[in-house]
Amino acid sequence: MYSLDVNFLKDRYLEDKSKTASKKTKESATTSLDERLPYIWGGVALVFFPLLALLSLWMVNNQIATMEKASKSLEGDLQDIQSQNIERAKLAQEVKQTQQQTQSLVTIFNYIRPWSAILKDIQSRTLTGVQITNIEDSTTEGQQVQNLTIQGYAKTYDNVNDFLLALQNSRLLTAEKTLIKQAELINLPATWEGAKSSGENGVEVVFPKVVSYTIATELSQIPASELLAELRTQGAIGLVARIRNLQQKGVIGQ
Repeated sequence: MYSLDVNFLKDRYLEDKSKTASKKTKESATTSLDERLPYIWGGVALVFFPLLALLSLWMVNNQIATMEKASKSLEGDLQDIQSQNIERAKLAQEVKQTQQQTQSLVTIFNYIRPWSAILKDIQSRTLTGVQITNIEDSTTEGQQVQNLTIQGYAKTYDNVNDFLLALQNSRLLTAEKTLIKQAELINLPATWEGAKSSGENGVEVVFPKVVSYTIATELSQIPASELLAELRTQGAIGLVARIRNLQQKGVIGQ
């Protein structure tokens, strides 16, 4: 017959030993993980920060490339604008030159005095007892002033003075420049075919004495646009019409 010998103390010892070993294993595993965490984080850092640096570098390079592209586009736009500005400056210069040439032509045109109007004006101011034999014109050297020299005969000195005053009242002439240069009493330089000399049979003709005069004057510098009434009166209808047309276009002031 068999007998069952159970040693509870021994079993308990084995159980306690197993628990102790399990606990040490867990503690060892926990201690080992804690010890490895710095290395793990270090490895993560070694991977993360280089990747972050590469990503940042890529973003910077991408921004630089974008800015360089934008800069080239702006440089192209700037060159286009500069070309347009040069073209505009060239056109503005051409317009300015054209305006200056036009203004010069208009200025010259505005100071034109038709000879027909001038002669008719002088004729209308020639009084009874005054005769005009010659009218000469000349230009003052270095200036655009047109001078006139009127020569003729008058019955008396008073006739010459009255004629001078009449000319000074003309707006086509410059009053302060209209002066008597010469006036003297002479025999009238005339001949008559029927006249005989005093030693022959016939009629002896004695002509009266007259005043030979020379009056100097110059055309006025008043613009033709301000002399429309006088020019119209003296028959310069074409000039008046052209000036009116230029006034309507704003080229000449009214």
